[in-house]
Amino acid sequence: MAKFQNYNKSYLVESGNNVNGYYRKYSDGYIEQWGFFKFSGETNTTINKILPIQMENINYVVISNPDYVKEINGSWGIVNPINKTTNSITFKKAFAETSNVYWYVCGY
Repeated sequence: MAKFQNYNKSYLVESGNNVNGYYRKYSDGYIEQWGFFKFSGETNTTINKILPIQMENINYVVISNPDYVKEINGSWGIVNPINKTTNSITFKKAFAETSNVYWYVCGY
């Protein structure tokens, strides 16, 4: 007969959304957040986006993906997170075209 061990498994305790995006909070404090925004302006333009809810610290992962990419001098035009706080992320774009940017963060 197999013995079952009591693992501390995390479970969803809250989910929601607001004008800044969507989020999920788990019982162990882990948080997922995501959304999208329209990014226009010239090359090297920055934009600060407020997170739907505050993270506990800045040691979270940020993934961003524009729906438009362009090869520029052998490299792809992209959108990068260049600064993050517990409640916002600053993104910088490497091309002048307007695109939707899809973003995701996870951590504590």
